[in-house]
Amino acid sequence: MRLTTERILFYLFCILSASPLLFSHYPPMVDIPQHAAVIATLNNLALPDFPYHDLYYLDWMRPYLGGYLILWGVSQFLPILLAVKLLIAAAVIAIPITASRLRAHFGGDVGWDWLLLPISYGMAFQWGFFNFIIGAPIVLLFLLSAFKFSETPSLRTGIWLTFFAHSLLLIHLLVAAFGCGLAFLYVIARKSQWKQKYSQDFLLLVRCQ
Repeated sequence: MRLTTERILFYLFCILSASPLLFSHYPPMVDIPQHAAVIATLNNLALPDFPYHDLYYLDWMRPYLGGYLILWGVSQFLPILLAVKLLIAAAVIAIPITASRLRAHFGGDVGWDWLLLPISYGMAFQWGFFNFIIGAPIVLLFLLSAFKFSETPSLRTGIWLTFFAHSLLLIHLLVAAFGCGLAFLYVIARKSQWKQKYSQDFLLLVRCQ
């Protein structure tokens, strides 16, 4: 697909929208120090001489592991503060881009995309809900996949979508509930439209008989 000047500018502004995070020393987010502390503690637990081993344990059943695992992986190559800033910046950039793809799927006006630029800086950003922010563009991609599946269903896509839905639980419980709930409502609505369409066709056929 050939990029137009408008699309190039939109992607450029998506990147520029994350620049305040990269140029500030600390992200202006309330809970981010706590999330960074979790990763620092996780790294320390791997050290044999860490003196506080008895005070911590790993709970693998929590529904917020996805964001932490991504951050932990990046923190193996970068300082934790830089890893946090880069991941939050990536989410800030990805949210309007993925939302734009949803807009395009439903044929909305391309000019609406410019209204998506500030949506990353909402309450979740202010409070520093790290896992929720990381999960936002992921759930938008899930919704896009679910909408496409409901319009052109296939077994392969359905299996992939099932695994995708379960993976959302690893990111954030509310993200998973919102994504799966909205996808379910859309599929039900599409099914009702399908029934209505073919019921009308059937009635028309009966009358013609």
